[in-house]
Amino acid sequence: MWRWLLLGLSSAVAEEITQVKLVSGECRGREEETGVCEELPSCKPLCERQDCIFQPWSDWYSLRGCIGLCTRHRGILHSNNECGQPCMGAKIETSAHAGCLSPHCIFHPRDCLWSEWSPWSAPQASNVLGQMLRFRRVVEAAKDNGRPCLGYWNETKPNAEPGEVDCVLEGWSEWTVCTVTCGGGTRSRHRRVETHALNGIACEGPLRSTEPCGMGSCGEPSPPIIGEWTEWEGCSGEYPMQRFRARKVVEPPKGDFPMEPMTMMETSLCDKKPPTECIMSTWTVWTPCTATCGGQSARNRDIDIEKSPLACKLDLSKLEGEAQDELRNYLKEVRPCGQ
Repeated sequence: MWRWLLLGLSSAVAEEITQVKLVSGECRGREEETGVCEELPSCKPLCERQDCIFQPWSDWYSLRGCIGLCTRHRGILHSNNECGQPCMGAKIETSAHAGCLSPHCIFHPRDCLWSEWSPWSAPQASNVLGQMLRFRRVVEAAKDNGRPCLGYWNETKPNAEPGEVDCVLEGWSEWTVCTVTCGGGTRSRHRRVETHALNGIACEGPLRSTEPCGMGSCGEPSPPIIGEWTEWEGCSGEYPMQRFRARKVVEPPKGDFPMEPMTMMETSLCDKKPPTECIMSTWTVWTPCTATCGGQSARNRDIDIEKSPLACKLDLSKLEGEAQDELRNYLKEVRPCGQ
């Protein structure tokens, strides 16, 4: 016997149950079959899909400043539900457009500009082998990534090409007053180098001379005691080709001791030829860059006066004010940095 059962209002499936009767003691139990009910309405799904929807993009607007960028944005118009697709994509965009840069931010690169070289400084009348100098300044510094100034700020050169100059000694001075009135004393005279040699013949001979005086008897005669010669000095600075040494009378002669003139100071030619070119000091370290981009860095050096000939000595005493400050850095090098 077949019997159909409706399993519920929310389902179109019914169950067919067959009651099986006992026949001859062989069959027992229950038999079931499940199927779709006809002419029943379909059920609604458990989740109705709702996808995410973006809002339209806003207009582009500048980020201000001088970075040259614009931006736009959009929001979420409708969010998705648990079975819908979420929104995929950017909510904010940035771009570079011609209208994003304010007029006052438009750069106009300007290169660094040197002034003209100043006239060469006048040579010193007292030193025909001195130095002449000239300098220049930065009139306009580099701006907005313009090219920096390159080159020297100052230049120096000798007044004239050095020739051969021989050493000349002055005439002897007058004798000094005798050291004693009796018993034997000494008196001296001296002379100096009037013109120093430059690639010429050096002076050689005594610069101070001593002779006996006051030889009247005051007791037993005895010779003078003369000190040792000092070490040679010179061969540098103002005396590149001359050297000097001297000695002193430790104790004058006594009595009627006869004395001959004695040399107490003398000069001679240096053993080695002095340098003919200016000796430069080493460069200083580079100064910190003046800017993170388009800047400049500088370093300096000087003339080593002790090791250089006299012609390299610079006399800045006659210069005043700003010109003197400029010439104190007469050898300066500049390079670009911050690129």
